[in-house]
Amino acid sequence: MEIMPEPSEWPAIMAARGRILETAQGGTLTQVLRATLDELEGLTGSCIGFFHFLETDQKTLTLQAWSTRTEREFCHAVGHGAHYGLDEAGVWADAVRTGRPVLHNDYASLPLRKGMPEGHAEVVREMVVPILRGRRITAILGLGNKPTPYGDRDLRVVCTLADLAWDIAQTKRMLAERQAIEDALREQEFFFRESQRAAAIGSYKTDFRLGRWQSSAVLDQLFGIGEAYERTVANWLAIVHPEDREMMAAYLTTDVIGRRQPFAKEYRILRGDGETRWVNGLGEVTFDADGAPLSLTGTIQDITERRLRDQELQRKNEEMERFTFMVSHDLKGPLVTVRTFLGYLEQDLEEGRAERVARDLGFIRDAAGRMGRLLEDLLEVSRVGRVVNPPVQVSYLDLAQAAVASLAGAIALRGAEVRVEAAEVLLTGDRPRLEELWQNLLENSVKYLGDQAAPVIELGVEQAAGKVFYVRDNGIGIDPRFQGRIFGLFDQLDPASEGTGLGLALVRRIVELYDGRIWVESEGPGRGTCFRFTLPAALKHPQRGAPS
Repeated sequence: MEIMPEPSEWPAIMAARGRILETAQGGTLTQVLRATLDELEGLTGSCIGFFHFLETDQKTLTLQAWSTRTEREFCHAVGHGAHYGLDEAGVWADAVRTGRPVLHNDYASLPLRKGMPEGHAEVVREMVVPILRGRRITAILGLGNKPTPYGDRDLRVVCTLADLAWDIAQTKRMLAERQAIEDALREQEFFFRESQRAAAIGSYKTDFRLGRWQSSAVLDQLFGIGEAYERTVANWLAIVHPEDREMMAAYLTTDVIGRRQPFAKEYRILRGDGETRWVNGLGEVTFDADGAPLSLTGTIQDITERRLRDQELQRKNEEMERFTFMVSHDLKGPLVTVRTFLGYLEQDLEEGRAERVARDLGFIRDAAGRMGRLLEDLLEVSRVGRVVNPPVQVSYLDLAQAAVASLAGAIALRGAEVRVEAAEVLLTGDRPRLEELWQNLLENSVKYLGDQAAPVIELGVEQAAGKVFYVRDNGIGIDPRFQGRIFGLFDQLDPASEGTGLGLALVRRIVELYDGRIWVESEGPGRGTCFRFTLPAALKHPQRGAPS
């Protein structure tokens, strides 16, 4: 059955698998099957277990083994080699009839159950799993009388070890030589290696008596270490990120060893190449009779991408909450103004005060205009990445000059000098969005030139730095304390300034749409501001559309 265990279940399964393989090295077929049943009883809490082969006629079941506990304590019915016709077998054989696992958590209530043979253990609940090779059922493995109901976790564990037991049984039946067993073991090792690789899960085993640990190839790759790396406990801590190192040392000694808790922790590692990764470590500790730790066996999975997605989702949720609050707040002011002056308008019309009617209408018009601008800006922000115009090739110089032309009036009123570097850089993408990028940054610079006597704004691109574009001015500057806030929705450092505070948020979204980043540089108030940004996805040629 191709049912994969959860990452947290691998340590216990792998430990049981190792013991079964040890039995397989020199044991008989019956001993291997009994060892499998014994391990599964321990993993699921069952009290009885059996293993049947289904003969080639697909109608006859042959009992191959009881578990040790079943044979010793519960069942004294006919044993090894007993045959059962499928049409004579009870509901437990539905696993053969349907080709699917059978879980009966209230056996006594089953209407089609048959009586047990003399000496058979009483059944309270049972789980029977078919073992398939291709479309043919080759065997069934059953467990019974778990104190609590059987569930999905039991099914995953049983299916995994049942398949292993059948592979070993087939090898022992067909080939007596040791080489055949080794081939089967290598196949199983390949399965586990590939499973680990596909899930980015590495395995390890720590021997506390020697103070050393062993690791799988996947774990070595995750940690960024080679075969020569000295695998001591201290050197595991050396891989842990410095900011998590003290916490993880205390967790291992106090919680895992001191309190005998399973190892289950998400933490950061710092690879030798300087890359930080998030991992999820799971494991189980074994102790000797005196309570001293013997070993820690488990898995470590790379969860970096999940953590990044979680962090990004949290950031977006926080931004959305703030967005909702700020929209409500910014719309409330104009609505209050409209409602208030509508009342004044009615009163002034009744009293015939023409001069006040014009004043009332002016306030209402201004408030409505502000709401309209706010809604237009919100729509523009929401459209980025959702509405994409056909891609075109356009030069940086055309975009910069178009921005200057669109803001010519505001530039002239302020008496600013705008310098555009005549660099030849070709971009590919959604031209209206790219024009908005330069226009919003230029508009921001014009707005915050302050009382500078000789205002200057520069637009250019630093080719040597890998094509970093910039818009630089000698205006009022930005206090370093506030530079991290300016790209947020509705963040206006000067509430008295015109606009809705969405311009730089729109800029950031367009930059991110092209896989870029944007940052601000300013030495502080009165020292000017420089916005720098990259657009790597727009620099790829031949033509390509904007990312969507």
